[in-house]
Amino acid sequence: MIHRSIFLNILKSEFPHLKKELNSQYGVFYDEVNVFHNFAQGLIEIHDEIKLQLAFELASNFYNKGNNKMKKAIDVCFVEGLSFRENNWAWKLFPSNLKVLYKEFHGELKS
Repeated sequence: MIHRSIFLNILKSEFPHLKKELNSQYGVFYDEVNVFHNFAQGLIEIHDEIKLQLAFELASNFYNKGNNKMKKAIDVCFVEGLSFRENNWAWKLFPSNLKVLYKEFHGELKS
């Protein structure tokens, strides 16, 4: 099972530039996941397909292998706030398990 410490170590390893911002969240897990969300949303906005694919894969894995707290945080802090407006290319990269969560909150994606 993936716990918070593993989540943070993986994010800091894959995206070292997030380390300072992650460390500044004073151990508040939902805020740390929100840093990850903001990073992913930024990748959508700048059309960075390679990094976004990795971020989505990590989020999917964190959700699939995480404890209940991890699952809830990925759902609420990462998935629900993502915006795919005019970015269908990013929706196509979004893992199916996370699409289910997104649709449960937002309904079907409208083009």
